[in-house]
Amino acid sequence: DCGSDQSQYYPQIAVPVLTLAYADDRVIFPEQVRDVAQLIPGAEYAELPRAGHFGYLERPNEFNELVHEFFTRTSTNLNSPLLNVLPAAPQVGE
Repeated sequence: DCGSDQSQYYPQIAVPVLTLAYADDRVIFPEQVRDVAQLIPGAEYAELPRAGHFGYLERPNEFNELVHEFFTRTSTNLNSPLLNVLPAAPQVGE
């Protein structure tokens, strides 16, 4: 508990949201992330398997693919600067 519950505002979010959990996270449990997704209208929930609290570092390629696919699919403006930052899902080690 961070001491600042903002969940009352979640139903007011009106933009695409991806809630991403790490299956082996023991700090923020996947169930908590799923609960947040259920409070945000239209939010999507994804879970990265075999990843702990730092899943974006532990499984960077899979993380990048999930996030890139979400941005590409949900962008309403294909000229968005956000998509210019991630023209393709970057692969670590290439």
